[in-house]
Amino acid sequence: MLQMAGFTTYDLSAAQLLQPYVKENIDGIVENFYSNLAHEPSLTKIIEDHSSVDRLKRHLLVYRVVFTEKKAILS
Repeated sequence: MLQMAGFTTYDLSAAQLLQPYVKENIDGIVENFYSNLAHEPSLTKIIEDHSSVDRLKRHLLVYRVVFTEKKAILS
């Protein structure tokens, strides 16, 4: 799965080092990401045409778990 996503083992190691910070601050990270994204009308339109910000926020929370858990990435 690492190769398919374009990640290296170095990327995986970096994600694992950040895991405690991300776990503790995930809600704020996700909120800030989508708040900043909202400043770009073309991106907001794409989101609204194909999904919703709330739905994407939930997906980003799930991906955080997948990309910071070595077992999930390697399986």
